[in-house]
Amino acid sequence: MQYPLLSEIQTVREVIDTFGGYNHNPRIGEAEFYDMENMTSSFYPTISSRKTRGEYVSAENPQGIIAKDMLCYIDGVNFVAGETTVNMSLMSGQKQLVSMGAYVIILPDKKYINTLDTEDRGNIEFSFVMPRSSTAWIDMCDSSGEELTVLSTIAPPDDTSVMWMDNSSNPPVLKKYFSETESWMNVTETYIKISSPGIAHVCTGFDNIKLNENSVLNDEYGLKTSYEIHDVFIDSEQDGKNDYIIVKGVLGYRIRYVCDEHYYCFIDVYKYNGTSSLNESIDFMDGDPLIVRNEMPDLDYIIESGNRLWGCRYDAANKINEIYASKLGDFKNWNSFSGLSTDSYAVSCGTDGKWTGAVTYYGYPLFFKENYIYKVYGDYPSNFQLQITSCRGVQDGCAHSLAIVNEALFYKSRDGVCIYDGSLPSVISAALGTVSYDSACGGRFNNKYYISMRNTQSEKYSMFVYDAANGLWHREDGTHAAAFASYRDDLYYIDADLKKIMTVNGTGTPQTEPVEWYCLSGALGLSVIDKKYISRLLIRMSLDIGTVVRLYIQYDSSGDWINVGTVIGTSLRSFAVPIRPRRCDHFQLKITGKGGARIFSISKAIEQGSDM
Repeated sequence: MQYPLLSEIQTVREVIDTFGGYNHNPRIGEAEFYDMENMTSSFYPTISSRKTRGEYVSAENPQGIIAKDMLCYIDGVNFVAGETTVNMSLMSGQKQLVSMGAYVIILPDKKYINTLDTEDRGNIEFSFVMPRSSTAWIDMCDSSGEELTVLSTIAPPDDTSVMWMDNSSNPPVLKKYFSETESWMNVTETYIKISSPGIAHVCTGFDNIKLNENSVLNDEYGLKTSYEIHDVFIDSEQDGKNDYIIVKGVLGYRIRYVCDEHYYCFIDVYKYNGTSSLNESIDFMDGDPLIVRNEMPDLDYIIESGNRLWGCRYDAANKINEIYASKLGDFKNWNSFSGLSTDSYAVSCGTDGKWTGAVTYYGYPLFFKENYIYKVYGDYPSNFQLQITSCRGVQDGCAHSLAIVNEALFYKSRDGVCIYDGSLPSVISAALGTVSYDSACGGRFNNKYYISMRNTQSEKYSMFVYDAANGLWHREDGTHAAAFASYRDDLYYIDADLKKIMTVNGTGTPQTEPVEWYCLSGALGLSVIDKKYISRLLIRMSLDIGTVVRLYIQYDSSGDWINVGTVIGTSLRSFAVPIRPRRCDHFQLKITGKGGARIFSISKAIEQGSDM
């Protein structure tokens, strides 16, 4: 008697022991996870739960953070440097902090502080107004501040002891008789003395000043609104009563401001008469008190490069689209244009659109718009050059996403997270799927790029981590980070929701609550067309003592999750969890846990069936 021959059911064993991280796309590899929370690649090729974080400090209103010799941050109106808290009367709102030597510059407040000597602090800008019931003088002088009393506005007879002011030209010209040539020659180095109680105390440390505009003084009498400071004299004996500053320039007339106790001011203009005594005023007018100020441009973003501060500004209403640089080694002076290599710098840009970020990369200042990258070459103002590249720039609102990891620059563009090596950027965030994100903030620690972004649809934040060494993404949690700073052996960040400064690796006060985590696989089994039976599923993992892990399976995209096992860590060892799924076309696996865990491998024994 003959019996029919039965075909042996083909059994295939598949093992996943190298995990590919986060991939939020419809079709992913079996070693990848469609969704996850609080997972990390720190123990690659395994996948494991992240470390517990730490709380560095709970601040009232943390608004900015920067790493120097100590960790520095803004808390409300205060600047905190290590253990020192300084009230700097800061405005409310997110800050930009940039380091230059021992100093930290704070925008948009335009303030500075020396972190090694916190008494050395103040405003980059100043505005001096002559005091009530005082007199201010603007007059010609020599380089030491001595008034030039032997002046006339009429050409005198040839005489080596007399100088005269020729007001027939604009600007006026100071002339002196030289016996060697028997002719009147122009005096090229001329100085103006500006005297007012307290003025020198305010102007010390600055190179340039601006005066308040007055159409009559500016147009008719040649008083300019901008001057370069030559010297400063501080009257320390009489509390600044006889203060004065010396600026480079020439003035055809003597000008006196007189201000009463109610800030009512009148202005006299005098001709030079060959003596220091006054003759009759040739003009008298009402006006504002003498105002002397130093200005720093309003900047959208600021960086340090080449011992200068660099910044950019876009203001469509006022037709401003510029890049600026401070004087070399001097963050207080932005208007020094004397033709020297140490001068300040400013240039207008032609591309449309607002600036979206700035960073120093390989020693060059980079400025971003959404569709452009500006790179500044050169060592001093006369040879500074702009290279403009049309490419993916930083997305608006994502300026804080800029971070350098393993000598490569990472940032968030409209198309996704980009990596830039100095040539052209490329998108590396395909694994994040088609979800749209904005309001990104990024930081670096070791080989990893941390980025906190907001989902534009759900308006919820997620903290993603890109492992640059292995090219893997992982999602940690819903942290809304407002700023990052790498300091020593940890990455510090401001948690905008908790109003705390936290640490990634637990520095400070470690969190005691175990980390809750999960990882959700993609659809497993789609690579085989026929029906199949997963006869055995084996997961090998290592759990910390007390860690609870639960395993769920969903068959054929039914939407129902079935608990197929619970494991509790009782000892520090690895073990296998056997699961016997039922026959299906495909299935998804979800592993949840609370506490430390490391998954080494997932193996499947598949018995292949028919196509029905």
